[in-house]
Amino acid sequence: MKNNSSTQSTGTPQRVEDIATHLPGSCIYRAEFHPDNSFTLVYISSGVEAIAGISAKEIMANPDCLKATIDPWERKALLEQLEIALSTLEPINWEFPIITATQKAKRLLVRCSFNRKENGDVVSDGMLLDIAIRNDM
Repeated sequence: MKNNSSTQSTGTPQRVEDIATHLPGSCIYRAEFHPDNSFTLVYISSGVEAIAGISAKEIMANPDCLKATIDPWERKALLEQLEIALSTLEPINWEFPIITATQKAKRLLVRCSFNRKENGDVVSDGMLLDIAIRNDM
């Protein structure tokens, strides 16, 4: 089979988005956590809208709107896990409930990895999965 990757007219970022868009009930993201405890959401795929009822564009403009869908107790536990992971660079594999922007209850799985850059920032690449749909497939 011939590899036509060099003849593709679509760039790598668009191909990643195309792949992510076609994965049902999921989205991928990249976030950078900075030593001053701030973070930057570098990318989130459009599949997040089917999961949380909020567009990727809205989340990129205000990442806290996604955090607001998580129950406060679960959010606290997830942020504690994140704090540990930022220190140890161990992956997170966490299930939690959300209430979407359209008031639908869902259960998500977040899986992400971490790596530290030379400047001290920690990069997290991850995915969110709507695990309720696994029973519907």
